[in-house]
Amino acid sequence: MKIKQIKWAGYAACIWSLLYIPIHIYWALGGTALMPGVWKDEAKWAVVNWGASVVMLAAAIFGLLLVHHWGQKIPRFLMLTIGWVACLLPIMHAVYGYITKGLFLAGVNSFGVF
Repeated sequence: MKIKQIKWAGYAACIWSLLYIPIHIYWALGGTALMPGVWKDEAKWAVVNWGASVVMLAAAIFGLLLVHHWGQKIPRFLMLTIGWVACLLPIMHAVYGYITKGLFLAGVNSFGVF
């Protein structure tokens, strides 16, 4: 497959990451619409959402690094490491979410998150 044919993936990663930022900023500022739960400590909830916004911005930039020539200035091992971390973080986030939400629905609430 030619490189020009797969450039859309880097742009899609960038756009997809940028689309998640507004809802996290909204939650960080105290909004409650579409909120997946209620945290006991609203300050931690805000910090988590500001952090998520920064991570999403970094993911958008990484998506662009994959398709632009200025991304080639970064060493290959570093790009591969960032790519692997970028793949593993959402998987770990999903597993954590499934476990905590499952325990919450089962009535076990030992994490103190909600």
